[in-house]
Amino acid sequence: MRFDADGTTTYATVQVPAHRAGHRTAAALLLPGSGPTDRDGNEPPGLTASTPALVAATQRRDGV
Repeated sequence: MRFDADGTTTYATVQVPAHRAGHRTAAALLLPGSGPTDRDGNEPPGLTASTPALVAATQRRDGV
């Protein structure tokens, strides 16, 4: 997914848990660190733990 605002483009990954149509679910916004960090929280080649991606997957399984 891509968001454009005021000449800036932000890329994101959206994970939606299984739910009934029209049913509201909780939401969370995970923002990885600053600098050369990708949206999964990795700073290759040194740090590639994908911590925010793992947290997002766990929250999706928990209905967030």
